[in-house]
Amino acid sequence: MGAGYGGLSAALRLERRLRRDPNSEIVLVDQNDYHQLIPRIHEVAAGSIAPEAATVPLERLLGGKAVRFLKAGVKDFRLEQQRVLADGGEIPYDFLVIALGSETDFFGIPGLREHSLTLKSIEDALVLKEHVERMFALSQSEDRDEHRKRLLTFIVGGGGFTGTELAGEMADWLVELRATYNVDPQSVRLLVLEASPQLLTGFDPDLVEIARRILERRGVELRLGTPVVHADADGVQLKTGERIKAGTVIWTGGVTTNSLVASSGLATGVRGRVVVNPYLESGSFVGVYVVGDSALVLNPKTGRPMAPSAQLAVQQGISAARNICADIRGRTRATYRPKVVGEVVSVGRREGLAVVGPLKFDGRLARILKEMTTLRYLYMLGGLDLLLDQWALTSASVRRIRHGLP
Repeated sequence: MGAGYGGLSAALRLERRLRRDPNSEIVLVDQNDYHQLIPRIHEVAAGSIAPEAATVPLERLLGGKAVRFLKAGVKDFRLEQQRVLADGGEIPYDFLVIALGSETDFFGIPGLREHSLTLKSIEDALVLKEHVERMFALSQSEDRDEHRKRLLTFIVGGGGFTGTELAGEMADWLVELRATYNVDPQSVRLLVLEASPQLLTGFDPDLVEIARRILERRGVELRLGTPVVHADADGVQLKTGERIKAGTVIWTGGVTTNSLVASSGLATGVRGRVVVNPYLESGSFVGVYVVGDSALVLNPKTGRPMAPSAQLAVQQGISAARNICADIRGRTRATYRPKVVGEVVSVGRREGLAVVGPLKFDGRLARILKEMTTLRYLYMLGGLDLLLDQWALTSASVRRIRHGLP
């Protein structure tokens, strides 16, 4: 269930191992007929790349493979009957991989769900892009200074990986929008509001400081240690009592388990994530594996929950597929051991931060490394042909956007 990083990896690995088994059928279910490159969606939101550069058609990835794709939304899990209720009816299964990702966590902050935008999908990115452009367009006909300033104030709630990347990308984009709409730079504000005392909690401290300097150099106002306690149509209120009027609030402050998974009857732990055994199988139902954002996987060194990420979701999808094959063939399953190869963060279109093993990078090199991680993933999915096609598509979309072409 789900054609994200974990679900797609599981389906492809199962197909590779079971393609000659006449008794096996692999069904991949997703509400979209494309795979989203989530590490690129902030670039779509800020107009840096076209949406097609952040998606790959599933038909392209599954063509010629023994995987049946069903475009449908999941409605409910009936795990005791080994059924999944989806658009169009029930889907029976012998083994189930749940990879539905996560949802935005609004932490019960009054008004925040109703008065903020999110960034969890390509659709979210396009809504955000259109909204920001509309704010600039509306400001052109607004004579009241206070109202114009509100329209041109943009708040990113949350200074984690998503919030930092989005703020960096938006900072570059807002420069272009100011020029396009002939807006006084002093009239435009971009703020990052973070409840923790620092950006990028858990990331390398030296690189966190560099991220702070990059953002501030680009004119981003950082409010650290300042939780949002209320939101409405006019902006947000902070715990300090300060009220910031804004026409745009983008909430990236946290995620929680997919609501369908949370209500499925599976045993859950921290942040509603599903408790799994060392093989990524649910402790509640035999044959039900959970991977990606919804799986509660502990760091073997610290015993603390691992932060969800694309690279871990891919590893988990592959591991779950191997263990399902072991179940089918009566063999011993393998313990999943998470391995973080490195972490890369973009901060704008030309700069980034990276930790790869003992090495740390920043600036242009780190930004290139981030792009290389996406290209490496594309190669893993579809070989050199897919990598080159997607690289050409991305390059063409960047040139088109830079020159203002449709």
